[in-house]
Amino acid sequence: MNSSQSYSDFERKLLKLAYTERGTHSADKLLVRDLVEKNSLIFEGVWVNKAVSRLHDNGFIKGPPTVDGALDQALVLTGDGLAEAERLIELDRPTSFAEKLRSIPRAEWIAFAALVVSAIALLKG
Repeated sequence: MNSSQSYSDFERKLLKLAYTERGTHSADKLLVRDLVEKNSLIFEGVWVNKAVSRLHDNGFIKGPPTVDGALDQALVLTGDGLAEAERLIELDRPTSFAEKLRSIPRAEWIAFAALVVSAIALLKG
C-alpha cells in the first residue's frame, strides 16, 4: 500500500482515468479492473467498492453498481461525470509563471507599485 495515497486520491484518479480512457474502449468495456491494472493503481480492499458506489451515488457513472463486484463495473460517465473529471484535470494542471502573475489582483499590483515608488523616494531623499 502506498501510504501517500488516500482514498479520495484513488477516487479522483479513477474518475480522471475513466475520462481519459473513454475513447479507447466501447462504452460497456471500460472496466474498473482494466483501469486499475493498466495504471497500476494501489488501493486498499474496500476502496474500489466504495469508489464505484460513490461515483454512482453522485451521478457520475451510469447504471447501478454490478453485483459481480466493483472491479467488473463498466465505467460509463454521465454528463456530470464528464464535467467533474474535466474540472479535476484542470485543477491538477500545473500553472505557468505567466498565469500566476495574471491571477494577482489589480489592487495588489497598485499596492506593489506604491511600495516601489515609496522605496525609491526614500532612497533619493
